[in-house]
Amino acid sequence: MAYLNRTTLMDSNNNVYDSVKDVHGDYHMGVAVIQDNSSDTNNQSTANLSSGATFTGTGTSIPGVAIINVMLYADQNCTVYVDQSGDGTNYDISDTYYYVASVGGFSVPVQVAGVSYRVRVTNTGASSTTVLRLYTLLASAGSPLPRSLDPYQNLKVGVYELSDQYGFIGTFDPQGRLAVQEPTRLVGNLFTATVDTAFWTVANSGAGSVADTGATTPNYATFSSGTANSGYGKISSVRLCWFLPSVPLKFHSYATLTTVIVANTTRAWGAMNLSTVAPQDGFFFSVNGSGALSVNCANAGSVTSVASGSFNGLVSKVALDTNQHHYDIMFGIFGAYFFMDGILIHNMKQTTAPLTSTYTLTAAAYSSNSASGTASATLQLGMLAISRLGKLESAPKSFFTSSTSSGTVLKNGPGILHTINLTNFADSTVVTIYDNVAASGTVIWTYTCSAENPGNIPPTTVNVEIPFFLGLTVVISTAAMGFGVTYE
Repeated sequence: MAYLNRTTLMDSNNNVYDSVKDVHGDYHMGVAVIQDNSSDTNNQSTANLSSGATFTGTGTSIPGVAIINVMLYADQNCTVYVDQSGDGTNYDISDTYYYVASVGGFSVPVQVAGVSYRVRVTNTGASSTTVLRLYTLLASAGSPLPRSLDPYQNLKVGVYELSDQYGFIGTFDPQGRLAVQEPTRLVGNLFTATVDTAFWTVANSGAGSVADTGATTPNYATFSSGTANSGYGKISSVRLCWFLPSVPLKFHSYATLTTVIVANTTRAWGAMNLSTVAPQDGFFFSVNGSGALSVNCANAGSVTSVASGSFNGLVSKVALDTNQHHYDIMFGIFGAYFFMDGILIHNMKQTTAPLTSTYTLTAAAYSSNSASGTASATLQLGMLAISRLGKLESAPKSFFTSSTSSGTVLKNGPGILHTINLTNFADSTVVTIYDNVAASGTVIWTYTCSAENPGNIPPTTVNVEIPFFLGLTVVISTAAMGFGVTYE
């Protein structure tokens, strides 16, 4: 008869290892995988930060760590950086995240790529924090993917709505089709060595002032204030942007400051109407003699400015340099969003009073001087344009008359003349159409009827597709005839 020898396995503390019976009745040694989460005191802080200040954690070795979990709560906007190093010295990989105080608590899991890491937090708000809680947890297992799946067992890539990094919400129609935009350029053109007067108006005044569209630097417009008191160099588009209340407009530009700080000078660029170099209406960026960036709106000559340090976007302040940067302004009845290098820096919202008295604006820029004998300030532009975030066409309107007219104003402001319909021709009738709100100025179409038997001429439709910018006025002289147009 055989006897089985029984063996009990124990650890060094005399704890017995257990066994587990499976569904088939077989026994196996009991094992467990335990995720070890640990708090890293090298990269946590509750010390408040003044505006613009940065907390920099201590580099921590992360062998056996899979995920770095960063948690932050603060009452000011912040930028969070998770830096990783491959050699423990040089932090060559850095992931950037924006913390928006109004949204509340923030947490982000970051997958380990190096042998050590650190966390940095910069207060980008306008004021010092009065509360700040930064914690970092290191996990031996985990994933930066969503915490769970959706009801169809797919990854969760959206919650409730489709939105971008600025919080703008996308929409769908009842058939599930995403509403999309088709940007259309309204104002702006290439910069060439010879000023293209069909698109640009440039001017300069004072000793050393400069205003050119490519002679100084190919494909770049250059404007310098010169050294004389009230000297300037400026540019404005000939065309005005065509504004529709239901469709946002977007100003685009690439701007370079050859020197950041130039005393007693102002450099400005944006969607604005100018009187010499005084903004009358619109939205624009500006840099003062101290080299500080501001965002601005003008209403009938009254300018409201918000300076760097008080911005309410993803950053509260911007330090300028001499590199080229991309500046955008999205504007409409809702207000104006100002962007630098794709980052929202400020949002101007309309409250009790309009931000501007008109949205029919030019793309403009200038550099001006307010004292004699000081250095000249230079602004270079690689692009200056305004686009509609939607199609050019809207809803055409029609007009018909069978009488003479000394000047019928069909529209105030920009639009497009689509078609012209002529009937009941009369000998020597003259039709003149002006790009204006009066029977004068730029003629965009004219026709004189001089037929031997005008009554026998069949009706005629002319497809013209001519843009106008100031307005649309029609004059019918000498004799009456049937005249109709479609326009918008």
